[in-house]
Amino acid sequence: MDKRTYKIISLVVVIILGMVVGATVNSGNWLVPVAGMLIAMGLLYLAKKRVHGVIADERDYKIASQASRSAYFVFTLIMCVTGLILYSLGRTSRPEFFVPGSVILYSLCLLVVLQSAFFMWYNRKGE
Repeated sequence: MDKRTYKIISLVVVIILGMVVGATVNSGNWLVPVAGMLIAMGLLYLAKKRVHGVIADERDYKIASQASRSAYFVFTLIMCVTGLILYSLGRTSRPEFFVPGSVILYSLCLLVVLQSAFFMWYNRKGE
């Protein structure tokens, strides 16, 4: 199988998975989406194993790393401002905003801790 066929198969699997999840989540059934995701992961893994040639090279990994870093920075900046605004409003005039602001800020703290831990892990491994 070549890279183009793999991309088409991946796209079809993801579209079918999206339709299955969308149709079953509204009915309150959580087991079918979980099973669908596991099946989709298995199908994508089997399809990837049959690809002849290179799927991604070092340039792709470098671009993905830069994109991840930029997305992380923008997301944390926007959510930090949003969390601080909600937290401040919750402490002064709108108490119903206090909990959402706190959740956002604590989630950001966890995200920063996870990013730092993974950075130290990969830095120690030398990758």
